[in-house]
Formats: sequence, C-alpha cells, structure tokens
Amino acid sequence: MLELIFRTEKPITTALWTAVVVIAAYCFSKCVYNLYLHPLSKFPGPKLAAIGSFYEFYYDVIRDGTYLWGIEKMHRKYGPIVRVTAKELHIHDPQYYNNVYAGGGRRVNKDPESAAAYTVPRDSIATVDHDLHRVRRGMMSPYFSKRPVIGLEPVIHERIGRLSMRLEKSMHQGQVIDLDSAFAADIVTCYFYGSHFD
Repeated sequence: MLELIFRTEKPITTALWTAVVVIAAYCFSKCVYNLYLHPLSKFPGPKLAAIGSFYEFYYDVIRDGTYLWGIEKMHRKYGPIVRVTAKELHIHDPQYYNNVYAGGGRRVNKDPESAAAYTVPRDSIATVDHDLHRVRRGMMSPYFSKRPVIGLEPVIHERIGRLSMRLEKSMHQGQVIDLDSAFAADIVTCYFYGSHFD
C-alpha cells in the first residue's frame, strides 16, 4: 500500500518540478529578451524597468503612487528619453510632440493593452484602430466645437463660483474637503442632460 502511494506521488512531484523549471526558463528568457533583444533595448533607463513593470509597481504600490516623481528622477539620471517599462518610453521633450502623436495625416493605432483599460470596448477612447477612432470621434465633434462650449460658459462660471464658495467656507471652518470629480461631473451632466446634481 505504501509503495503505491509513493509511486503516485513521484509523477506529481516530477510534473511540479518540470512546471517550475519551464516557468523559470520562460521568465529568464523574457528578461534576456527585454534587456538585450527588444526594439527598445537601446534606450537608457533602469534595468529593472526594462525587465517588466516592476519599477512602476514599486512606485505605485509600495511607494504610495509616486511613480510620476520616479520618472522625473529617471529623466535627471538618464536624459530626455527614458525606458520606463519593458515596452514603454517616457519622453520629457516638448519638441518631440509631433513625432509621437498623430496629426497632419499621420495614422497611428493605439496600444491594445492601453485601450483595454477602458471598460467600454466600443467607446471612442478605447478604439485601437486609427480610422475607426476617427469615425467615432467625428460623431462627437459637434458637441465639442467652439460654439456649444462658449454657450456653456455661464454654467462653467456659475459652477466655479459655487466651488470657490465651498472651498472658502471649508477653509474658514478648518474642514478638510474632498476634491473629487464633482465639478467636472456637474458641467458634463448639465451639458448633456440639461441639469446637474449640484
């Protein structure tokens, strides 16, 4: 009976070790690829950032959301173009704007992983394909042209006044105020639905 138990455990142990070795080999090869063979491997930046998104995780989770300042430190050390993750560059040079963003007839598709962060897959902001994004954005363009936005100006001024009064009252009472997105939500709901939630 004991011999039967040991025989059945051995293949399970072998399979477990095989899985561990395969996973370790994959991780090692992925690290080597990201460090030396990846198209972005020529750009400067911390090696840990080039391996994966560990640097970003460290600053956002362990260091309480200070990744923005971590990127600033990287720029001071490595220059205006820094590799911040395995497949991302951060550029701190305004002259580069037209090289990075689409415009003037250039067609640029969005990164599918970045677009997947949005929960509505058929929304304009979550559209990966450049041409389809232009069609979807074009449907909303009349709402954001100069004329309707100017028509909304009195509502914006009224909401700013209301927010200023609320901040001043809280300051005099020594209260902490939660600055969530209520101001923007009031303006957007007023624009699209004709009233706001105050």
